[in-house]
Amino acid sequence: MISRSHEDYYNLIPLEEAQDLIIDSVSILEPIEVSVSESLGLVLAEDIQSSINIPDFDNSSVDGYAVIISDLNGASVDNPIELNEIGEIPAGSYPDFELTTGNTVRIMTGAPIPKGAEAVVIREAVETNGLKVIFKTCPSAGENIRPVGNDIRKKERLYKRGHTIHPPDIGVFSAIIKKKVAVYPKPKIGVLSTGAEITSDDIPPAKGKIKDTNRPTLISFLSYHNYPAEDLGMVIDDPEHLGEKLRKIVDLDVLITNGGVSAGDYDYIPRILEKLGGSIFFHRVRVKPGMPFMFGKLGKTFIFGLPGNPQSAIVGFHLFVLPALEKISGFGEPYFPNMYSGTLSEAVVNSSSRPLFLPARRESILEIVFIHPTGKTSSGALSGFSNADCIVIIPPKSKLHKGHQIQYFNLYEKG
Repeated sequence: MISRSHEDYYNLIPLEEAQDLIIDSVSILEPIEVSVSESLGLVLAEDIQSSINIPDFDNSSVDGYAVIISDLNGASVDNPIELNEIGEIPAGSYPDFELTTGNTVRIMTGAPIPKGAEAVVIREAVETNGLKVIFKTCPSAGENIRPVGNDIRKKERLYKRGHTIHPPDIGVFSAIIKKKVAVYPKPKIGVLSTGAEITSDDIPPAKGKIKDTNRPTLISFLSYHNYPAEDLGMVIDDPEHLGEKLRKIVDLDVLITNGGVSAGDYDYIPRILEKLGGSIFFHRVRVKPGMPFMFGKLGKTFIFGLPGNPQSAIVGFHLFVLPALEKISGFGEPYFPNMYSGTLSEAVVNSSSRPLFLPARRESILEIVFIHPTGKTSSGALSGFSNADCIVIIPPKSKLHKGHQIQYFNLYEKG
């Protein structure tokens, strides 16, 4: 008699095919116009060019003395040249005079260059004697002068569409007097937990109940990646209650559910989604943990049905949900996590025909990155991720020895 594993009874879609189908199905949201103060972290939906020069006047890059070069021809240590100091130009003022031969004027960093001046000699290179300034060097034309448009030129294209707005960009927008920008908005996201066995009460759960840890975990991962999300609470495994909840998601771009997508008698989400006129792109993926993952759509809302086991939910979030959010928000490729190579610190066996994704911890020793699986591999063990900073990928049907080179991706690219 031929022995078959339980996964042989399901028509599992390969991981890469599932990821490609998700990326091909979702699309970038329509651009909106927001104030510059609200644009940080969003993606530009327009090219940005400056309508002005910055600075719009020649100015000094140092504290020093503005001079006419011909006055200092031949100046050296052995042949110092004296000029008359006729005043001072502080930053924020504007000189209403022309510098004439035989004279110099003290000038501060950022102050406008007076008419007639051709260079600035740094303060530390001169000596003073009353109203006389002694020069022992002759500067080159334009030395220590920042010309008009030195920072930004008029009509210069500063940013292309698709640029992610970072903190210095906010300052640039302010400098060019850009008050609003067109951006791709972040999607409206809701997170919903399902199951009669879960509770969110701040008291120890009754017998037969477990705490709802997936919802706060997923909302926190979304927040970490700068995706605000609406907490939709919990709903029991009941067709009527689930249907009522799903009918209220019309304003969402993305709904993330956890639980209710497996093959049990009380896993109603796929059936209710189809009953409400929604569509299921695929259900069940060749991946471990997280096989029951479902991807569908109801109206304009994309639905990501994560399994109820915590490790399955976290793995599915990073493999399927986060890449989709990146595309929807206008971020460019690659959408999927950056892959790295590390060295296994212990032997690992994967007897499944699915790739195995395990929580792990990195350790760098003498430029070698060692990968330590956390040891808690049950898909229901959330604490397996509590000390993890990456996810290691174990190929199907493999026995990997200590020291084996293995692929992993970081959970927290920010460090």
